[in-house]
Amino acid sequence: MLCFVTAKDRLFNDVVMDMKREEIKFPGTMANAEISRYMLALVDTLWYLDGTKEKIQRRALNQSGSITRIPERFMNNYNGYNDYKRKKIKAPQLDSASLKTHVACLQTLMEQKFVSLWGDYGKDLEHLAVSMSEYAQFLDLSSKAQQDRQSLPHPVRQLAENVQVLHFNRGPKKTMYSLIEDLVNTKDFYEPIIFDECLHAASPFKNRTEAAPLS
Repeated sequence: MLCFVTAKDRLFNDVVMDMKREEIKFPGTMANAEISRYMLALVDTLWYLDGTKEKIQRRALNQSGSITRIPERFMNNYNGYNDYKRKKIKAPQLDSASLKTHVACLQTLMEQKFVSLWGDYGKDLEHLAVSMSEYAQFLDLSSKAQQDRQSLPHPVRQLAENVQVLHFNRGPKKTMYSLIEDLVNTKDFYEPIIFDECLHAASPFKNRTEAAPLS
């Protein structure tokens, strides 16, 4: 009888093997069904993050202090299982609601007393949950800011934080362009002007360089 192993099954098995290698154990008195529930919570989280962890990590690097970095244990491992390219689907998108759901499941595991015996593994689990929670908060704030901009009577384009406007005094008006400039000042916006060098220039242009400002 053939047994079909899915990519998520492989992820589950690899997580179990890594935990055994580091001697991460559940209490011997705990029922198998309960252990499976906790393991599935962890595997489901890693499956959800597969292919999208880089987004959280980049944001954590760009906003140092506001978002916790994903621990190397989970950042450098458990990748390529949820292969959206092979399945020919769009790249997965992180959303606040899903992140919070997975964080809640991880917290249920971390609230268990035996996790305190897991040492660095337990701390990395906590940091992973914190990172996901902070990124969910970032998505919420970004969404609210976008909604606020769109609710304005005249929505504005988002500008970079360091953009500044510089004001310069108007320079002296060149005599050869004075007639055309005076004419432009009498016209409304987008009102066309048919330029006639004999009428609108102080004297005929000697070369293309003099005519360039009007081209």
